[in-house]
Amino acid sequence: MNQRPLYIELHIAGEPGRKSNSRRILKNPKTGKPFVVKSKKALQWTKNALRQITGDKQLEAGSRERPLCISFCVRYASYRPDLSTELILDMLQKARVISDDRWVFEKHEYKEIDPDNPGVDIVIEEHRT
Repeated sequence: MNQRPLYIELHIAGEPGRKSNSRRILKNPKTGKPFVVKSKKALQWTKNALRQITGDKQLEAGSRERPLCISFCVRYASYRPDLSTELILDMLQKARVISDDRWVFEKHEYKEIDPDNPGVDIVIEEHRT
């Protein structure tokens, strides 16, 4: 069976937070046990990003037979944030654009500074061996 070449292009407005920085420790009100959650910025960005992804992009791409190559261009509002794409990968999986980030065999990450238009441009293709 001949499958169509995979090519997904996404443009998501808004500067992503970091997955690991600024985590918060909260207590379960019923049990009193602590648990860790992402920063408010990371949670808000994920929520906004999920709203921007349309249903036709929910392909659950990636598998053992069709590993992925993903390119990210992250536009930050300032020079301060480190380039980080872990939160973006988590969001792509939650949005069902990719099936699991374990199938990402190749990543290209780029950082740009754009105070007027922060966001993320993403291209997902099949990994070529």
